[in-house]
Formats: sequence, structure tokens, C-alpha cells
Amino acid sequence: MSSFYPSLPHRPLRTTSAYVDRTARRGKCGGTSSNLGSVTSLPWHCVIAAGGAAPEEIAEATGAKTKGAVSLLGTTSLARVLDACRAVGFESIAVVADEETASELALREGERAVPPGEANIQSTLNGLDGLPDHAPTFLTVCDAPLMEAAHIERFLQDVEERRREASYD
Repeated sequence: MSSFYPSLPHRPLRTTSAYVDRTARRGKCGGTSSNLGSVTSLPWHCVIAAGGAAPEEIAEATGAKTKGAVSLLGTTSLARVLDACRAVGFESIAVVADEETASELALREGERAVPPGEANIQSTLNGLDGLPDHAPTFLTVCDAPLMEAAHIERFLQDVEERRREASYD
């Protein structure tokens, strides 16, 4: 493994799902103030899966090797998704990407690149590595270039509403 990525220990698959209430700074990613606190009381993290190869027909038409490198109106799909996630103000953002893609990202405080695994589940675990156990995490793909911060915020708000409803049952 290249020295570009930090060392990742093997992590067994966790099958437990829970929320942990804890105090944390808001808006850590990107150094901007976040409105995530108005959407959810929990510090959410984000993992963007960007390790997938572009399908052959898309690669031939666009010259992009990966799905995230496909350009739409001069901006890559990955850059659009990363910008939307930054605007939400996650506690941290992990981008699971190959070394070439990761080296092109201008990562900010609270953001990190991690290598993809041999399978999707290992890539996801690589992205989750280093997060607090059971930390609420938004997992998304890089090939959703029309996703906006408002879409993510609405999703997180719905999750929070359902969590509160479930806790009263």
C-alpha cells in the first residue's frame, strides 16, 4: 500500500447499530459554520464511496477512469458530491478513493482520503475506520452529481424524526 494513505488496521465487521449522544464541535469540515445543528442534535460523519471504476461505455465516452471523475459542466461528480457534503457541515468526511483520485482532492480540516478495499464492504469499513463506535454516519456514493446539501439535510432530519419516534414507543 502506498504511503499516501494512513495505515489502516484490520477491522472486523460490526453488526450492531446504535446512536451515541456526545458533545462535539459543529461544522468542523471545511472550517465553516454549519447549519447541521438545526437539523440534528447528533454529530454526524460522512463517508463518500469514490473507488468504483467507470463503466466501459462511460469511460470511453468521457475519458474518466472512475465514476467520480466523470465531469458534468466542468466539475467532476466527486467534487460536486464533496461540496454538497461540506455545505452540510459533517463532523468529518472520509473519501474512499484510489490514490490518483485522492491526490487531486483539496482536502480540508476534518476530511481524509482512505483507500478502497477489495470489495465494497471493505471499502465502507475503511471509510468508517477511526470513527467513534456507533457514530451516526451518512454513507453516499460519488456518482450523484445532482445531490445538494438540502437533500442531505432533509434525509438527516427524517432520520432524526424517526429516531425520536422510535425512542418514544
